[in-house]
This record gives sequence, C-alpha cells and structure tokens, in this order.
Amino acid sequence: MSDDELQLSHHSHARSVVLRAMKVRKPVLVLVRNPVDAAVSYFEESGKLSSPWVLLREYVIFYRHLERWADSVLFCSFETATREPELIIPAVNEKFGTDFFLRPETKRDSQEIRELMISVADKRANIVPAYLAERSAEQSLYRDKKRNEFRNQILDPRYESVRRNAEFCYRAITRIAI
Repeated sequence: MSDDELQLSHHSHARSVVLRAMKVRKPVLVLVRNPVDAAVSYFEESGKLSSPWVLLREYVIFYRHLERWADSVLFCSFETATREPELIIPAVNEKFGTDFFLRPETKRDSQEIRELMISVADKRANIVPAYLAERSAEQSLYRDKKRNEFRNQILDPRYESVRRNAEFCYRAITRIAI
C-alpha cells in the first residue's frame, strides 16, 4: 500500500469502521486518550452537549470491544501521538509489515494540514473552531469556559462509577499501546 492509497478515519469512534478495515486487511491504528479528556474533546469537536455518563459508557464499550482485537490493531496513546509522533510509522510498519515512510514535514505540508483542519472545523457545529490558531482572546476565554464547565460535569461524583470504569479500561489499553 502506498502513501497515496492511505485512507484515514477521523474522529469516528465507531467500532464498525475499525472492524471493516480489519476485514479488508488494512492497517488499523487506534488512538487512546484519557477518557475525561476524550469526552471534553468530543464535546468541543462536535459542539453537542452529551451526557457525561453516555460519553464515558460509549468510551468503555468502544475500547473493551477493540481490546479483543489487539493482535489485529495497533493502539497508540494520545501522548505518543502528540509528543513522539515519529514513533508511529515504524510501529505500524513493524506490526503490519507495511513500508510507510516518514518524510520530513515541509512548510507547505504544515500549511495544507492547518487549512484542512480549519475547513473541517468550519463545516461542523463547533462551539468555537478547535483548530483556529488566530482565535481572539474573547473566543479563547469562551472556549476555555465551556471546556471547563463540561469537564466539571464529567468529574461530578454522580459519574464516578462509570468514570472509574472508563479509567480502568484506559489503563488496560495503554499497557499494550505504543
């Protein structure tokens, strides 16, 4: 498979996407993020105010199901993806026998990625576009306020049981993740 044939699924959180890719023998990389941060990110990305219980329960269902397929997917922690992304391509190649290569990122690549992210954010019903680098101070304050309000909802003691379950699931998956 060449880099030109590469297809990505982004923010899908759907087991069916992963299972379909496995069925057609495509390399599958699944990011794993702390459940509280994942729920806050989902809220920001989608602009939808979902119940913290529902989001955390869906998190558990998603990862518990995929954990059974650990031999067929590569789990990658959010921390690795954001802090050491250069580790991902070699790990994918080793696990799946592929020959993807990591080419140095150019200024043009960075600009194209940024434009794509802004375009995607603009098409969605975000509270404040997540990827907009030139956010005004007022937009940043509003975004941070909304994120913190939702984070506080998730941390409410009413959700402690499902949150602990999600955190247990997270720890289990990160033990097998790059």
